[in-house]
Amino acid sequence: MGFAAGGGAVMARSVKEAAVDGLTIGVGITDTFANGVLSARDPGCGVEDFDFLSTIAGTQIGIVAKSDRGWKTMSDVIAAAKAGEMISFGAMTPRLADGAYYIGKVNDVDFNIVSGYKGGKAVLNAINAEDVDIGWVAGPQAAGVLSGDLVNHCQW
Repeated sequence: MGFAAGGGAVMARSVKEAAVDGLTIGVGITDTFANGVLSARDPGCGVEDFDFLSTIAGTQIGIVAKSDRGWKTMSDVIAAAKAGEMISFGAMTPRLADGAYYIGKVNDVDFNIVSGYKGGKAVLNAINAEDVDIGWVAGPQAAGVLSGDLVNHCQW
């Protein structure tokens, strides 16, 4: 199959509608199958319509918290929220704030979402200052994760 112009949503719908012949694949960014599917009124497909084969690239974005919170995985964060702990979730863009909302929604928890930070470093500063409990951080968390001061919760 050739590439479909117009973005990942067009590609995803084209792959969904293609014959199951073992020859058709699509390549899309995470947003195509995450925020794009969740926030569209009628995306024309869902994650259940695809078999995900491989990750071919990665980014440094993660959901980060201070290690002393005791949360090792995102499941630990969800469990704390379900136990009644109000957890604040920092985000640097409206799309990442939406992502935090959807993570809460699918896990039946409500986060206090704090958005409008100017980049990942600002979210990281808010986490370290304990202004927020967890947050999306893109890159600057690497040293803190390696030292053990931070935990990247992008594992369930």
